[in-house]
Amino acid sequence: MHLKRLIVGGLERVFEIKRKYTDGLTILYAARQLLYSKRTAWIPTIVREDTAWTKINFTGKVVPTTIDAVSYPVRTVYFDGEANWTGVYGVTGSFEGWFSDDDARIPIKAKMKLYLGSADIELTAWKRPGWSPPKATDQ
Repeated sequence: MHLKRLIVGGLERVFEIKRKYTDGLTILYAARQLLYSKRTAWIPTIVREDTAWTKINFTGKVVPTTIDAVSYPVRTVYFDGEANWTGVYGVTGSFEGWFSDDDARIPIKAKMKLYLGSADIELTAWKRPGWSPPKATDQ
């Protein structure tokens, strides 16, 4: 596959792509697919005109997580990783994520590093008919 980009002055630059890469959005889908794999995945990632790797440790660990959108702890599956690239708003470095522990695997919470510090992101609303974040049970 070839990726072409028009450079200022009418010059064209061609990038040869020899493997499948993910971008910022598709890496989210890859994480959902691999959530229960209990392995470390090195995911080829394309960021702007560059290629890099994203390391994600899929622990398979089910943990209760709190968010403001619901009054109960949510049953989630935890993972963490390392973005060996810098993306929009300076997203880079280590990150953590919690997806719902159900067939939907909805992103519930995330922590990541940015240029200006760090960001905590959490689910605030959803429109999926019939779905609510699964309740964590006492163990």
